[in-house]
Amino acid sequence: MDQHLIALDLDGTTLNNQSALTQETIRTLRTLADEGHIVSTNQLH
Repeated sequence: MDQHLIALDLDGTTLNNQSALTQETIRTLRTLADEGHIVSTNQLH
């Protein structure tokens, strides 16, 4: 499997209308990371 960089813009794209990640999104991102992909966002916390 090839490793991919997945870069996400959280504001208005990945976050729902309550500025939160849905459980489905969290599961998907964790699955991608567990598969060896690199998940990155534009947010620093």
